[in-house]
Amino acid sequence: MRYQRSNKRLMKQVNRRSILRFLWHHDLASRAEIARSLQLNPATITNLTRELKEEGWLIETGDGDSSGGRPPILLKLNHETIQMIGVDVGIHSIKFGLVNGAGIFLKSWRMDKAEIRSGDDLLTLIMEGIQNQVSNLETILGIGIGMHGFVDRDKGMIQYAPAFELEAYPLQENLENALDCMVVIENDVRAMAMAERWFGLAQDVSDFFLINLGDGVGGAVAMGGRIQSGGAQMAGEIGHITVPNHDGTICRCGKIGCLETEISSAALARKYRQKTGKLCENGKVVYELASQGDSEAQAVFSEMGVRLGQALGLVVQLLNPKLIILAGGVSQAWDAFAPQFLVELKRNSVNRAYRETRVEPTRLQGKTGVLGAATLVIEEWMEDQEGDGE
Repeated sequence: MRYQRSNKRLMKQVNRRSILRFLWHHDLASRAEIARSLQLNPATITNLTRELKEEGWLIETGDGDSSGGRPPILLKLNHETIQMIGVDVGIHSIKFGLVNGAGIFLKSWRMDKAEIRSGDDLLTLIMEGIQNQVSNLETILGIGIGMHGFVDRDKGMIQYAPAFELEAYPLQENLENALDCMVVIENDVRAMAMAERWFGLAQDVSDFFLINLGDGVGGAVAMGGRIQSGGAQMAGEIGHITVPNHDGTICRCGKIGCLETEISSAALARKYRQKTGKLCENGKVVYELASQGDSEAQAVFSEMGVRLGQALGLVVQLLNPKLIILAGGVSQAWDAFAPQFLVELKRNSVNRAYRETRVEPTRLQGKTGVLGAATLVIEEWMEDQEGDGE
């Protein structure tokens, strides 16, 4: 009898989740359409949608088309009820956002020049950032965190964050205990790919690659509609492949000649200094100089385009993605590096693979990281959302 009750409760959870997933992807549907699509008994759909409506997850919105008789009432997700906090932990700043289920920012804020020297420093800064802006966490579905470095999402563990010298830190557990709220953590670039999958360029693309060009360089692989983590949670780490003819700079990971040391924001500033002897704060400043006609700054971006084209040529050959998305601050300099980059990408790819791969900078510029972190909560909720039981 206990097994039967347990099994019945599990099936109810699965069916509730299936309804929510269906409405997420189809926007509007009648109860009859949901029953037919999910192959569930109409009475079951009626009972479950009533529960979900009473709990605030669903709303009724007008009548659908009728083939005779009374028009069916249409249901949709109540995106305003679904609210998450997204946290993007970068090397030099922490960005926050309160986001609803439609991917709309209700509020955004940030901490600049965040000093993180330990796991407790990180925990305290995230807690302060959230508690100073959101007074009632009971209305929040959860907190998603996109984290610099290597992250084990299943364990909620920061495996290694080189910029902060953090290792084996249980951020998820500590933050859940402190805030009494569901927390999901993931590598920041995989979180960005999640934003593109749900709200950006990759909504209708199952196989794509995202490269983040910022203070660091990272990648994320999506195959068959799922973001891949890899056996050691390190899939997509393109920033740490070794490139030929590098300048010998030691990477944060301890290696010499990583792609990150050649095309990151800091690398662009260093390359400009090497050419001119002039100090530059970051890649953004180099881009401003290039836009003003500085030939040395323009040369820095041309060389970056070559490096990037060589690296992503390998991605095209190995993964054959339908789409490559360029994200991060440096990607905003698209016009400065794209001409040489696209030439080099074509040169390093088989023609057929190159022709079938679309390459675009993100359209979520400036909010990809926070939105992706918030999206982690939606995905986790869709996977694990439970009913109230029997």
